[in-house]
Amino acid sequence: MRRLASALALTVALALGGCTTMPPPGIPDAPRSIPTSPFTVNGTFTFGLGGATKQQFPDGSLCDLQDPLQGSVVSVSDQSGGVIATTRLGPGTTSWAANQGECTFIIRIAAVPAGPRLYRLHVDGFRDVDHLDASDLQDIRWMAERT
Repeated sequence: MRRLASALALTVALALGGCTTMPPPGIPDAPRSIPTSPFTVNGTFTFGLGGATKQQFPDGSLCDLQDPLQGSVVSVSDQSGGVIATTRLGPGTTSWAANQGECTFIIRIAAVPAGPRLYRLHVDGFRDVDHLDASDLQDIRWMAERT
């Protein structure tokens, strides 16, 4: 009985003694690298097709027939709200999973200035995505919501 209690106590002590891959409390994760020169954003802008059907938008088809977003401006702003880079959405394509349709556009924004600590993305008619650092922005996978 004592051996069982000793083994159990040892197991608990090891488990509580910091046998983890998480940093100890108060020590931050490794800092992300901050670009020091202009960088490129390569990401996606995706939104749900709501009540659309596969007959209206077959898998892989262009998805901007009823509500054309192709050519819409995507803007990047700094913390003060000033626009620092823009691009336009190209054609979007439809994908389906579990009877839920989505439209995905590629976002490519060249020469986004380095320096701001936080960025904001904007497309008219959709909720902005903000509080993005440079590493979040560079590979953004934006699940957009209409405003």
